[in-house]
Amino acid sequence: MLPFALRCAILRGGIFTIAPKLPTPVLLFNRNLTTAPSHGNSPSTADSEPGHEPKSKPKSTRRKTGSSTEAAGKVRAKKVKSSAKTTVEPKVVIKPEDFPPKGPANVFGLWLHEWTRTQPKIDSRNAAQNHVKKGAEIWGTVSEYDKQRYREKYDYLHAEYKRRLEEWREQVDPAVLRELNRRRRAKGQPRIRGPATGRPLTAFIRFYLNMRDEHPRTEGDVRSYVKALSGRWRALSDAEKARYKEPARAELTAWIEKRKVQNQAKQ
Repeated sequence: MLPFALRCAILRGGIFTIAPKLPTPVLLFNRNLTTAPSHGNSPSTADSEPGHEPKSKPKSTRRKTGSSTEAAGKVRAKKVKSSAKTTVEPKVVIKPEDFPPKGPANVFGLWLHEWTRTQPKIDSRNAAQNHVKKGAEIWGTVSEYDKQRYREKYDYLHAEYKRRLEEWREQVDPAVLRELNRRRRAKGQPRIRGPATGRPLTAFIRFYLNMRDEHPRTEGDVRSYVKALSGRWRALSDAEKARYKEPARAELTAWIEKRKVQNQAKQ
């Protein structure tokens, strides 16, 4: 007699039926069957009948409210918030009196300006070039005594120019100075230095000024001269560099303390 768990009636060519007394349902498949449809994916009898069309799921006609409108409101709020962060600086208007004072002409330019008054009026560009060329030839024949008069005149005008430039630096608006330097950078011109802070010279600058006085530049350009002095500075020993570093460090410390006192007084 078969065990209790295997008591079942066998169907020919089909699926074994489960014994009703088994505690756990067990499906036994015949090897002749390839697949067995699951209960969840098996089509219904009505859908498998010919001529019968499956019912389509009705579309939802509910309006999108609530979350969709809230999401759109958040997007708009983010756009407004981001636009508020980007602040556009007002355009700075440069007036004629905002520009820095212009420096005087050099010694030859001062002489040429006086000599031009005695010459016929210039009416073309070629005439101006020939005029300057002729003036340079005549300037070479001027005596040193007469040239000294123009040198003294230049020294006086240059000192006056530096005085007016320092006054302009103390009074210029920082926004105007930034706009002027922006325009100069666009033209490839050097920037205008702001008000002098009185910061002490560095150790290398002290070394450079000392060497320039003892060994002035006689040939070559300034860049090559500074490059050569930089090499000599790196070749110095620590004891030789201390001659320039110690006073520079002491003056810098005193300058920082002075600036702190000035800032506290302003507050």
